[in-house]
Amino acid sequence: MNGEPLNRDAILGSWRLVRTYETIDGTESGKIPLGDGAYGVLHYLPDDRVCVLMANAGRKMMSAGRYNSGIEETAESAKSFTAYAGRYSLEADTIIHHLDICLYENDHGTDYVRFAVLYGNRLTLKMPSLKTSKGHLQWCLEWERLVPGQCLT
Repeated sequence: MNGEPLNRDAILGSWRLVRTYETIDGTESGKIPLGDGAYGVLHYLPDDRVCVLMANAGRKMMSAGRYNSGIEETAESAKSFTAYAGRYSLEADTIIHHLDICLYENDHGTDYVRFAVLYGNRLTLKMPSLKTSKGHLQWCLEWERLVPGQCLT
């Protein structure tokens, strides 16, 4: 992949999600997987740990809070949010997130493989592609390095 050399020092720090997009056979499809206005934070820590929190755009408030809302509202809130943490490792242009904890219990103990491209203060993480009837589909998450004191939104 093109971009700057990827190494531990180049990715250390905090990043905010600036956009998500989908490609089909490497060309942007115009679809926005998490919705326009999704937000999140990604931390690569010096002890080789990673923490990711992402919220889809357009999330709705729950009627009675997280402990007293109904199952459907709680499920919708959970489906529109991603949270996980664990260790990470680098292999050439690939970052592997080794999940120690995850909102989605089925993913606990698994690895999320991300193909990475770094350009200055922008880091794009591309998920493995899926073969579909339209071609090879890939979701991409573009992150911007946070500076001290900067807000996520």
